[in-house]
Amino acid sequence: MMKNKNIILPMLASLLLVFFTSALLARGPVKYNPQFHKTQADKVTRTLSNVSNWAYWIVYDGLSAHDPINDDSGGVYPRQTTTVIFTDGLVWGGYVGGINHGNLEENLRVGGVTYAVGTVPGYVHSDGTPAPISDDKVRMYRIHRDFTKYWDNMSADEKAKAMSELKADAAEHNAVNVSDVTEAMVKDIVDAYAWSWENWPADLGAPVYPDGTPGLADADQVIWFAVNDFDPASTNQLYGSQPIGLEVATTIWAYNQPSATLGQLIFKKYRIINYSGTTIDSMFVSQWSDPDVGNYSDDLTGCDVDRSLMIGYSGFLTDDQFSAFNLPPGCVGYDFFQGPIVPSPGDTAVFNLQYLPGYKNLPMTSYGFFSAGSDIDDPPLGDPAGTLQWYNMMNGYTPTEDLTNPTPYKHGAGPLRGQPTKFPLDGDPFLQVGDIDATGDNFPPGDRRMFMCSGPFTMQPGDTQEVTVAVIGGIIQQAGGNNRNAVAQLKINDDFA
Repeated sequence: MMKNKNIILPMLASLLLVFFTSALLARGPVKYNPQFHKTQADKVTRTLSNVSNWAYWIVYDGLSAHDPINDDSGGVYPRQTTTVIFTDGLVWGGYVGGINHGNLEENLRVGGVTYAVGTVPGYVHSDGTPAPISDDKVRMYRIHRDFTKYWDNMSADEKAKAMSELKADAAEHNAVNVSDVTEAMVKDIVDAYAWSWENWPADLGAPVYPDGTPGLADADQVIWFAVNDFDPASTNQLYGSQPIGLEVATTIWAYNQPSATLGQLIFKKYRIINYSGTTIDSMFVSQWSDPDVGNYSDDLTGCDVDRSLMIGYSGFLTDDQFSAFNLPPGCVGYDFFQGPIVPSPGDTAVFNLQYLPGYKNLPMTSYGFFSAGSDIDDPPLGDPAGTLQWYNMMNGYTPTEDLTNPTPYKHGAGPLRGQPTKFPLDGDPFLQVGDIDATGDNFPPGDRRMFMCSGPFTMQPGDTQEVTVAVIGGIIQQAGGNNRNAVAQLKINDDFA
């Protein structure tokens, strides 16, 4: 069954936080509460990337892969079956205003999204002030190149041809069965597409083709929104850190090819702009995920260093949640398709869809994991200790608070068993070689989290960095499919893209 991890209200009084701390830690990490994300009148604040073989929730404050209606897992793969992600998010950290080598905790800040949301909706003006949530442009924008007209302007033939696709879309958005979808629900989907097409915020950085048409990379569906980390209450509820002063604009795109290899991926580009007015030193970005591959309590994870890839998969050959759909277990992966850039004479990076000589894109520079209830567990929310632990993790170490003498991960199995590493669990689950989760000294199947990091890099005032991550599914939908060959298929899908 799927787990239900409720996010604590962000504005609890400090006395209540103290009173309940021990109880909350005993229950595990506090989670997300959907009541803060009700759709505002005439403004879309949550939506789905669901044109591919995925149904993947996104909320306009930065929460992703989490169902805001039912407060549960929000990354469904294959689409219209069961979930493989409970929630995921981008995390960043660095030193704002320089590093004090005599006190490594000073000036260190960490932000982003995990089980708490450390960002708020809204782009940042050129003068460095964030737009208020009441700004009409602070919303989710979602376009589909086949739906650029309002419902009332579509012909009967156009409506009939698209009805099956639109009903599936409306059913997912309203958490109802397809048979219960009304024409009003379908109209809302179409009109939201058309409104976004007409009001696409190219002036804020939403992608367009050279002729000004909204879109990116010939994708069928594109989503765009912007958040910022200027709100201290939000950053503190994450890991007890002060804001840095960032805008993070996210573009998500996918392809209407659910049966093809390209349809097993969603692409997410994060554009990070430094509005802090000061230098951010030794900065890292991290893609974090809580994979729930069917049953949440028996998952495994691992990484593929050469592919800059991390994977969450089932610990067993079959899974009850997938079996309910007559399927073997699927799996989920994340790939740094385009890492942050750093100066590198003689190399060429990709940045803003162009080649940039004299730079290179950083790959995955470390990978790590948590196993719920073990001695490698989630950093505490709302606590500066979480900032210290996360920064150690970004540097390739286990979640401890000691920045001077961090503790390395160790290979738990394979020929390097017991050796320190920044890439634990880097074996091949399909071939059953190397350091594989749930073998040797590694933990048994359980409730896992995983994260992949890239850095360090420096951001000067006004600098922009881009990070593109692919969310990848893998499954063998035929006799003989299982948890291990799903991982092999995911790597094939990754290589294709």
